[in-house]
Amino acid sequence: MSIIQVRGLTKSFESSVLTGVDLDVQTGEVLVVLGSSGSGKSVFLKCVTGLMEADGGSIVMMGEEIIGRSEPELLKIRRKTGILFQGGALFDSMSVFDNIAFGFREALPGIHPATVEEKVKRMLQLVHMPHVENKMPAELSGGMQKRVALARAIALEPEIIFYDEPTTGLDPVTARSIGDLIRDMNQQLGITSVVVSHDIELAFTIADRIALLKDGQVAYQGTPVDMQHCDEPSVCEFLGDFYRERVRLNNHDKKPGPEGGRIT
Repeated sequence: MSIIQVRGLTKSFESSVLTGVDLDVQTGEVLVVLGSSGSGKSVFLKCVTGLMEADGGSIVMMGEEIIGRSEPELLKIRRKTGILFQGGALFDSMSVFDNIAFGFREALPGIHPATVEEKVKRMLQLVHMPHVENKMPAELSGGMQKRVALARAIALEPEIIFYDEPTTGLDPVTARSIGDLIRDMNQQLGITSVVVSHDIELAFTIADRIALLKDGQVAYQGTPVDMQHCDEPSVCEFLGDFYRERVRLNNHDKKPGPEGGRIT
């Protein structure tokens, strides 16, 4: 069953960015939207989350059409979703505790302080970051900030979480840990995840399905296994450099054989 249905989505600035995106997101899945720079990934995410107004088409989220809605109407829908922004977007002047508690206090005025404390600690446990509630964002590494930002995104127990380039700027080990966390959140909380990224390795690791954006449209969609065996030109072009680098690394790791060949 689809929790998001996108049909004919268009958006232009000085030139066309999205030229007719059709895409369904299934309830409970991890969908990764891949694409090179300029493919329209970020614009797609902003339109689907209602942070940017689309020029045309339809976006139905959890049974509600969001195009043409007023800001108060969009706010009601957004409260059922969470967003992990590319830079984390933590409030620098607030502690970790207050960053995570912000959503509770805004959405649930009058909530008891003891309840807020309990919920904040639970969110930090879920992202494997206990005992940091009194720290300031500047005291945390990039990966730790991403985890705190995710704790804030899941604080109101959303049905859908959107991730905007969650591994950008992170070292490979930390990036893999964030990927593991995305899968963990999906399984533990029973939510739907939409991940916008250029990180092919992340997509192959966490995705149930992958959608490839090219020239403002969905050029391909399928499982990671299907994509790795796909011979469509747009897919081969996008994955080409990734696979060439993987082959180079594999050959580098092999030892010379007795006659100059390679053995594993």
